[in-house]
Amino acid sequence: MSPLAYKELTDQINLLSFSDRVRLLEQIAQTLQIQEQPKVRSDSTAFEKAFGLWRDRDIDLETIRKKAWGRNN
Repeated sequence: MSPLAYKELTDQINLLSFSDRVRLLEQIAQTLQIQEQPKVRSDSTAFEKAFGLWRDRDIDLETIRKKAWGRNN
């Protein structure tokens, strides 16, 4: 926020009555609390989507390692 914008906002707040200032602070606090709440995703994560990737395939860790490293052990 620029110093001029801050000064103008401060001047406007100073014109408010005490009760209006309290209400403004309560609204600001409520807005900040809403923004801090973590967002809950309803869809599955990318990790969860990969759960069925190897379904119905005969695969084990050793096979994956051989393919990944190009080893013929």
